[in-house]
Amino acid sequence: MESQSLMFHHIHDYSGLYPDSQGSIDTSTLIKVIEQHQSQFNIVNPEDFCREIDKAIPNKAAAITFDDGLKSQAALASKKLNDIGMKGFFFVNTAYLANKNIIMPEHIRHFKNSYFESVDQYNKLMIQMAYDMFLDARECIDSREWLTYLNNFPYYSESDRCYRFLRDNILNKKRYLTLFAKLIDIHGLNLEELSSGILMDENDIRNLKENGHSIGCHSHSHPTNMNSRSREEVFYEYETNASILKSILGERPNSVSYPCGQNCKQFTSILIDIGFKFGFVNTYHKQELSTADWRLNLPRIDHSLVLKSNK
Repeated sequence: MESQSLMFHHIHDYSGLYPDSQGSIDTSTLIKVIEQHQSQFNIVNPEDFCREIDKAIPNKAAAITFDDGLKSQAALASKKLNDIGMKGFFFVNTAYLANKNIIMPEHIRHFKNSYFESVDQYNKLMIQMAYDMFLDARECIDSREWLTYLNNFPYYSESDRCYRFLRDNILNKKRYLTLFAKLIDIHGLNLEELSSGILMDENDIRNLKENGHSIGCHSHSHPTNMNSRSREEVFYEYETNASILKSILGERPNSVSYPCGQNCKQFTSILIDIGFKFGFVNTYHKQELSTADWRLNLPRIDHSLVLKSNK
């Protein structure tokens, strides 16, 4: 069986600081997933993982990875890993560090988990607003061309797939953020209120590195459809991300995970030029190790699928 690293995102506790939300787990479940995966794969620390992947024929080494640079990962997950003597990769966006007024995907996620009865309710409201405001969105929704979008990720509901297809393929960034701004205004909120305690700050990032964890890139602003961007835009996203992290850590990261798991082969030369040696995708499907760029397409399995396989 080919090696699969673990992928985590949201961690919650019961203090109220990091609330339970769609797809989140507590630290006891984090350890449960690691132990279950450890029964099939050799989970190692980032330094050892990179050493194994550098081999021509790697063994079944697997890593623990976290995407999106979440405060809960630094506050909860990293400490639990430290307690059991394990380290992980933490992949971080940087746009919010440079501009506190920018809207990041995690602000949107926090809003829909905190101010709606369900994510499905939020999705359907955004879909309806897009339907009412934009002709191309209306045509897309009626045609149901979104129905098979992301169907290889079984944890997405039908409304998730429709909402994400509109966001990623129909609405441009300006129109999408217009819809979101309209929603938060209806709720009488501002971005500062949505931002508190969600994303890591520079001290969190430094502390992770000082405690033996590895910091990697996850793009600057987390585009939800990187493959639709030009080569110049892709270069800007990853180069800016790497440069800001270097200014914080004193060295450039050599690892990356791709926003929404999207890595297009025509961008491989850009990734190599920036200095990335290891790249993680969001898939548990087999990768072709014979290709020259396989180290930039290392497979991961989402924690939810590991839990599901144990039922």
